[in-house]
Amino acid sequence: FNYEVESDPVINSLWERTEKSAKLAGFIGNGLKITAYTGFDAKRVIIPNEIDGRPVISIGAKAFMNATVSEVILPKSLKAILSGAFHGCKDLKHIDLPDSIVYMGDYCFAGSGLTDFTCPSTLEIIPYACFSDCTELKKVILGNHVTKIGEYAFQNCSNLHSISLPESLLAVGSCAFVGTQISTIIFPSNVKEISADAFDYYREVVCVFLGKDTTVCDYGFSASLIYCLPGSKIQQIAREHGVPMRPLSEFRMEGLYE
Repeated sequence: FNYEVESDPVINSLWERTEKSAKLAGFIGNGLKITAYTGFDAKRVIIPNEIDGRPVISIGAKAFMNATVSEVILPKSLKAILSGAFHGCKDLKHIDLPDSIVYMGDYCFAGSGLTDFTCPSTLEIIPYACFSDCTELKKVILGNHVTKIGEYAFQNCSNLHSISLPESLLAVGSCAFVGTQISTIIFPSNVKEISADAFDYYREVVCVFLGKDTTVCDYGFSASLIYCLPGSKIQQIAREHGVPMRPLSEFRMEGLYE
């Protein structure tokens, strides 16, 4: 590997600097960033917890981009995986993220060969296009502290048929599930805002809303049928846009996640 002392692990936006840098501030100047993978044909890569006595705290932007690795063992010291770190790693089918992770950057696993992904409980945001074009991704388990699924997060994950959303979720971004095979999705009661174009307009997606205060931003709403509570905000939105709806009490979820 090439590596350097971590100086600023969050570079995408002022908001991210404010929200995330505080969690990593104690490691800046002390921990190390893997800036590039320098191997050729190795299939299994182990990233150590320490190098020269300093903890490895981040995987740098594009560090493994398009590498042919099929297995990467991440250190328990890791705090961040930056933008595009594993973009295009077609042979990478599975990766275990340590519970120390607090930040992932845009596109960090986009276009990879991941077939499943389990989000650690320490992670709060699934970032922009994080898993876009992961056409082999079939199973996703989100951690119980995820508050936002970013724009294009699962775009074109064409083998993803279902996903269970955690109670902590507050927002779902634009095109988050466009190009997936999800046909029914349940939005927990704490969700506040969903982008109107989170799904393909031409696909029939049944949306189930467990809360009264969930709203849809932007325009229209791409759902073929809505189950919701009487008097909820989503009931009024569905009526305004002519989306068929049924009372939540009629929804049955047997076999949904099989």
